Amino acid sequence: MEYDYLYNFENDITIAKKDGWYGAIDLNNQIVIPFNLPYEDVRGFRNGRAAVKNAADMWGVIDTTGKEIVPCTSDEIIL
Repeated sequence: MEYDYLYNFENDITIAKKDGWYGAIDLNNQIVIPFNLPYEDVRGFRNGRAAVKNAADMWGVIDTTGKEIVPCTSDEIIL
């Protein structure tokens, strides 16, 4: 199997985990966000945003380009 995990696609992209690293791919299996996101956990996209958890177990939010739009400073995030 090429990926450790895939979430559901939203607007033709999805979060994927490969070799222990998170990134994102499109429907053509092209990389949208490189598989080097510096997070311990990344959840699937919802409305163009994905929840991310850092090594300190704090949550934040990234957009579909991988840019952190809400810093990882929250105990929990609900999208």
